[in-house]
Formats: sequence, structure tokens, C-alpha cells
Amino acid sequence: MGQHGYPIASDSFQGNRHEVHTMIPFIEELIKLYRLPNPIIVVDAGLMNKSNIAQLCHQGLGFILGARIKNTSQELT
Repeated sequence: MGQHGYPIASDSFQGNRHEVHTMIPFIEELIKLYRLPNPIIVVDAGLMNKSNIAQLCHQGLGFILGARIKNTSQELT
């Protein structure tokens, strides 16, 4: 979101492409396009998988994940 709370970009992908596989390319494009130095990525659990989390960590990106409570470990509850 921009400073006034409106989305700064959107994209569309082929209907047969699972959305989990569109997140990282979209984020990379936004970072380049808007020259974002330290973005914080906020996504719900539906867009996350181990590969996406690993890629965000590898790129040094901060992120906030929405998670399903039933999938949360006992340490966090």
C-alpha cells in the first residue's frame, strides 16, 4: 500500500497457475519497479508454503504471515 492506504499495484496471472507460485515474482517486480529498500511483506496463509518462506528469508525480506490457529505449534499458543 502507498502512504495513503491505497494499493500501489496489482497483477493478473493465467487461471491455471496456482497463486502460491505467483507471489515471489510479483514481489520481486514491485521491489524493482518502486525501488523499495526494505519492504515488509504481509500475506495470509493461503499464499505461503515452505518454498516462499525460504525465498523471502534468502532475499532478506521481512514478512508477517497470517496463520491458521489449528496449524500453530504448541509453543506459540
